[in-house]
Amino acid sequence: MGYFTNVLNVIFLTTALSCCSANHARQCISGSEAFVCALYQFKYEPGQDIPLFDLQPGTKAVEFVKPFYTPEEQSITVYDAVLHRQLGMPLAVGITNSMLSVLEMPPNLQYGDFANNRLSRIDVDSGQSYAMRYLNLNGNYELNPANISHFVELETLHMSNSDWKTLPAGLFSTMTRLQHLTISGNRLKEIEFKTLPGSLTLLRMDRNSLAKLNFEDVRFPQLEDLNVQRNELTVLNITALVERSPKLKLFSIGHNPISFEKLDHIVSVLNRHNIAYYRMEHPEDWTCSESEVRIRGICIPKDSIKPGWGEWLTQIFFFCLVPLVLFGAALSGWHLWRKFQRK
Repeated sequence: MGYFTNVLNVIFLTTALSCCSANHARQCISGSEAFVCALYQFKYEPGQDIPLFDLQPGTKAVEFVKPFYTPEEQSITVYDAVLHRQLGMPLAVGITNSMLSVLEMPPNLQYGDFANNRLSRIDVDSGQSYAMRYLNLNGNYELNPANISHFVELETLHMSNSDWKTLPAGLFSTMTRLQHLTISGNRLKEIEFKTLPGSLTLLRMDRNSLAKLNFEDVRFPQLEDLNVQRNELTVLNITALVERSPKLKLFSIGHNPISFEKLDHIVSVLNRHNIAYYRMEHPEDWTCSESEVRIRGICIPKDSIKPGWGEWLTQIFFFCLVPLVLFGAALSGWHLWRKFQRK
């Protein structure tokens, strides 16, 4: 009996120690870099026991990863001030591909990667300033992006693949330092360029439903890379874009239903200004589908190629000429046959 009692005690102590270490002595995963700590995700909701972490002194960045064997429920649902404080108030935090639904933005956080979660809101204090410079919110379908306007120090903002149809008015008006903005893969039908900051060097709006872009009333003195591929564009004032974006180096415009004549004009203007119109290192830019045709290196839908007046006249002349030629040949043959019969 004593032997079994000792075995049970060992099992109990082992379980208790593993639970205790899981809840109160979370350590960085082996192989974590200096000043960067990788931690396994765990179930955390406000009101639970405050987690304790065993981090190296000077840790500035924390990234939460999910082991393959961890169920989906074992994840951080809210990143709040308590959890941020227990982590030593790092400057960079990464929680991706998880169940995170609420983000209480820490004032000192400079880098945040919260892509592919279930964020429904970002909590901010209207009277507080924020140090956020890089923010990745890709793939958060339920998020209301209104509070993002509080992060005036932002330099890079990713808001792609979130199924948004519209963006709040004035969302970017305070972001005077914003350089990289990606809003690809949404369902945007229009966007006011004059609301975007002139500090942008990269702007990607591909894979939306944009039918018109107005460059007449804006100026992008720093813009180098503009991507509007896979939209519904049929018209575009390329002259206005080139005049108002003097540093433009790449204007990706493929996979839009632009007519041949307009596309030919756009490409000619871009060539004169030494501006590329697709990325050679990205095959998806210049590889056409079965329903597309490649014109001067750019893929456009076959349905968008409509013959101009010159082509119509050529076709009309061709279809009229062929019957006349055939009729003339038949008539000549008939005359020759009659002449042969008389002999």
